[in-house]
Amino acid sequence: MSRHRKAVLIFGFVGPLVIALLVSALLLGVRSKVFAKYELRSKAKEGLRVATVEVETVRKFLESDGRLDNLRNWEEDSGKDFFQLFSQSLDESMSQLPEGSLRRTAMGQADGASSIGSASGLSHSRITLSFEGNYQAMQSVMARLEAKIPTLILEDLEIVRNPSNNRSERNILLFNVTYINWEIAESVR
Repeated sequence: MSRHRKAVLIFGFVGPLVIALLVSALLLGVRSKVFAKYELRSKAKEGLRVATVEVETVRKFLESDGRLDNLRNWEEDSGKDFFQLFSQSLDESMSQLPEGSLRRTAMGQADGASSIGSASGLSHSRITLSFEGNYQAMQSVMARLEAKIPTLILEDLEIVRNPSNNRSERNILLFNVTYINWEIAESVR
């Protein structure tokens, strides 16, 4: 092979082929990085769209049936003294009952350790109550209390029939109720 042919072969075919291969490899590398960024941004955009839809769904849910107002009231009440809030809520609930359907006989802090509270290790308060009355009135008061104070959990409920010999008092039930109130940490408020 002559020098002339060799030069034409190297500079005419091999050189441009090597340069074309290098440029193609460079373009493929840039293209794959661009597509990777595109995929990442597409996934982020889809995630944002899904999150926006979910936020809108939650917002609509909270705005329906006064849930947002309840949430604001609960946040406001979480800063108040628990026993004062409990007493106030209990008095409000009992005032809505028919006269004589339920009577509170005792109220105070519960003695001893809580089986639920001790096991959790979370800060809590316990309160115990005693009532005389009918089941429906007691159920109504408990439902109102638990709706007003969402951190309140029923720990113990004892119901016994009044042991009185008086016929009119035998239909009265005696209730002993113990509630736990989980205290919200200051860092969460």
